[in-house]
Amino acid sequence: MLVARNEDGIILGSLVYHSPGLAPSRQKQWLFGMSVAKHAQGQGVGRQLIEHLIELGKQNGIGKIALRVMAANTNALHFYQHLGFEQEAYFKREFWLEDTWMDDYQLAYYLD
Repeated sequence: MLVARNEDGIILGSLVYHSPGLAPSRQKQWLFGMSVAKHAQGQGVGRQLIEHLIELGKQNGIGKIALRVMAANTNALHFYQHLGFEQEAYFKREFWLEDTWMDDYQLAYYLD
């Protein structure tokens, strides 16, 4: 887990990452999820967390870092694509939320 704090120690965001399975064939990639406090969004917190994750991935021989984003979260989709993430998969009607179907995307950043 990576945690971003301000100078007063207040948590601004966090990023949790892991291998997608125990099989040796799955150990060269990470999946992650990230959240940034609403008051800290747009201040570079998410970018710093992801840049640190990419650097850790390079140091650990990781070839791919991936995440999933709901289609309705267009700000997040644009943010990740701006950082170099590519759409890898599209899951139509993946979630049933608030009496409607929600699509989902998987995005990936390739390190090698």
